[in-house]
Amino acid sequence: MKSLFLLIVFAFGVASVWAGQSAQRMEKEIDGQKLRYWLHIPDGEAPPGGWPVLLFLHGAGERGDNLDRVKVHGPPKLTGKVNELKNAVVISPQCPSDSWWIARPLMQLMQEVIKDYEKSIDLKRVYVTGLSMGGYGSWDLISKYPEFFAAAAPICGGGDIGRLNLNLGSKIQRNFRIEDLKKVKDIPVWAFHGEKDKVVPQKESEILVAALRAAGNKKVKFTSYPGVNHDSWTRTYNNPEFYRWLFSQSRKTGSRIKVFLLAGQSNMEGQAVVDLDHEKYYNGGKGILTKVMEKSGNVARYAHLKDASGSWTVRDDVMVRAVIRDGKKVLYGGLSIGFTGYGDPHHFGPELQIGHRLGDHFESTVLLIKTAWGGKSLHKDFRPPSAGGETGEYYKKMLDDFQEGLRRIPEEFPALVGCKPELSGFFWFQGWNDMFDEQARNGYEQNLVHLIQDLRRDLRFADMPVVVGELGNGGDSAGKSMKMIRSAQAAACIRPELGGNVRFVKTAGFARLAKDSPNVGHGHHWFGNAESYFLIGDALGQAMVELLGAR
Repeated sequence: MKSLFLLIVFAFGVASVWAGQSAQRMEKEIDGQKLRYWLHIPDGEAPPGGWPVLLFLHGAGERGDNLDRVKVHGPPKLTGKVNELKNAVVISPQCPSDSWWIARPLMQLMQEVIKDYEKSIDLKRVYVTGLSMGGYGSWDLISKYPEFFAAAAPICGGGDIGRLNLNLGSKIQRNFRIEDLKKVKDIPVWAFHGEKDKVVPQKESEILVAALRAAGNKKVKFTSYPGVNHDSWTRTYNNPEFYRWLFSQSRKTGSRIKVFLLAGQSNMEGQAVVDLDHEKYYNGGKGILTKVMEKSGNVARYAHLKDASGSWTVRDDVMVRAVIRDGKKVLYGGLSIGFTGYGDPHHFGPELQIGHRLGDHFESTVLLIKTAWGGKSLHKDFRPPSAGGETGEYYKKMLDDFQEGLRRIPEEFPALVGCKPELSGFFWFQGWNDMFDEQARNGYEQNLVHLIQDLRRDLRFADMPVVVGELGNGGDSAGKSMKMIRSAQAAACIRPELGGNVRFVKTAGFARLAKDSPNVGHGHHWFGNAESYFLIGDALGQAMVELLGAR
């Protein structure tokens, strides 16, 4: 009996760790932040459909390494007093000293909690609220991940942190784009502010509320407290009506993700040089992206690649998934430089401008799944089943990696949970290795036809739009073998059995001379010239947009 008693006590002791409010720490550091946080888990079993989730972001005064300070205001202070909070998962992180709320670490934190309690959480009822600095963080978070939250309640916040920095004596820089609020047109938002706020003027909230309304958001509410200074959160968090409104909101599911498969050899992996300018190894930086962007005639063309702070732009409406060459690491995140076989921030591939073209075209989120491997032929490695003989290992791997990318969306892109992936097109950029084998050259046209037909069958998309990039290395002075591949690519794209939904894109005109490029001995990689890869991606992306518009 004594042993049984001890077992029962131990069991209840373990349960108590998971129920109530406990201190936790993020598993993974993102953007220099590995956040500590309070996590409140309701008692008992989750109801049908699961518990709602509330993310609370504190103000600047609660930053630091004393987690108890987070409980000074708002939901973490009230979890035992407000019924709606008792019955919700409440996540209350602490921002480090001399830092700011950053969207990506916050989403990583949400991802970790959701993964641990996924069977007990209602993903249609995920909310964010915050006060002062946390109000700013709330606005920023919903502008970057509009499809993830069911509702938001920013309190005495704003968008431009310049004014608040004056009061904090901070030099924190952060990129917030008010135009991103256009994507928040379907999220219920209730903003609060004190009329006499001297720390963050009420106008900061009014500007963002007006922007939401101008974008067509009919679910935005604004409450101004007459005569109230900066503390507009006490009245808000003590108001039962606030919780009834917040927890009654539910996110509509069914939003679509436009998914595109990108495949090919090392040039699809990405060989364009971003900023390496060693005199000996990179030709003094000729043809690298940073130098190309400095050319007076190119400033406007490349302006979208950097944000106002001079950092490389990371899009939150275009996602990329790419397997690093050795297959041991997967890169995923918002579109930017670095999604290449090297897995570093010094290279990019066609996906960069493909993504910008598609992202500008669609209102829905875009996901690019890139499956590319250097030194592979269509004749053997990518050989499609209907071509006869042994199906290529990399044809099968291409399909496997694509399906794995779809399965991993909830884990790798938590903001897209609940959205429906919709295959929308295929990009093919390959041909170099087939050039060196007579049988491969002679069979390229038919093999490409088989590839498109088989992919359409295996992916169950009978008229899937396809864009084929020309083997354009060497420009107009290319040799006979290369020109044979080009002719075969062009001929395959107009074959009647493909239904006219295939576009061949000439790229030879984008070739640049070795002397004007960083990798002078890499003609097979367009000499690493950033301008070449940018123009290739731009042309491929534009061709797909035109194909989709014609459907």
